[in-house]
Amino acid sequence: MGFVKVILSSSSLSDFFNNIYIVKQVVDQDKVLLKELDVNKSEIETKEKQLEDKKVKQEELKMALEKDNQMIESDKAELEGLKDKLTKEEDDLESEISKLAAEAAAKLAAEKAAQDAQNSQNSQNNNETGAVISSGSWPVPGYSRVSSPYGYRNHPILNRQEFHTGIDIPAPQGTPVTSFDDGKVIFSGVKGGYGNTIMIQHDDGKVTLYAHNSALTASVGDRVQKGQVVAKIGSTGMSTGPHLHFEIRINGSHTNPMNYL
Repeated sequence: MGFVKVILSSSSLSDFFNNIYIVKQVVDQDKVLLKELDVNKSEIETKEKQLEDKKVKQEELKMALEKDNQMIESDKAELEGLKDKLTKEEDDLESEISKLAAEAAAKLAAEKAAQDAQNSQNSQNNNETGAVISSGSWPVPGYSRVSSPYGYRNHPILNRQEFHTGIDIPAPQGTPVTSFDDGKVIFSGVKGGYGNTIMIQHDDGKVTLYAHNSALTASVGDRVQKGQVVAKIGSTGMSTGPHLHFEIRINGSHTNPMNYL
């Protein structure tokens, strides 16, 4: 029933005013409800916009993550390629090292065979002529350990395969170093990586070299006797600690000192 009909259906004047009051109350209540609906609609629209903004941001994040994943996959593929390349280079290097080591071993064996043949010939010649060749004296009396023998080794400082042209005899700093045999000093001073070095020309043609000394007690031109102190143990030049590097050279070429000691 419409509001007008309600009012017109009043049976008395008091009823008429009463119905007008009721209609007014209903209209006022409807206005309140409409206002609340408008507020709720505005809130819903705001939340819908916020939700839409979140969806846009989520899509942007998703696209960024996908792009990052693509870059990661690309970097991963590049690293795999680099790993394969390095593996191949490592294999090639190992192969080259093995080849060089085999060549070095063959060369050392040939040198040893030649030296053995020379020693045998010398011995035969000596037997035929009745000559006697005496061995030289040990250059560091009281210290017989050889820490690094003659031949190929991994260099303790350069960390690579190199031919060791003498023997190393460790001893405390300042220990006397003695002459291998009678002879004449032909060098006394600093000699590159050898550090403080003495070289002696012996009467039979051999040349001995004493390196890494802390002090030199003989000068060029001095005549020295077998067993005479010519230097003091040290660690000069390319050295990792106190020791004597001892060489024997024949006709300018180094040879294994142990064959003559």
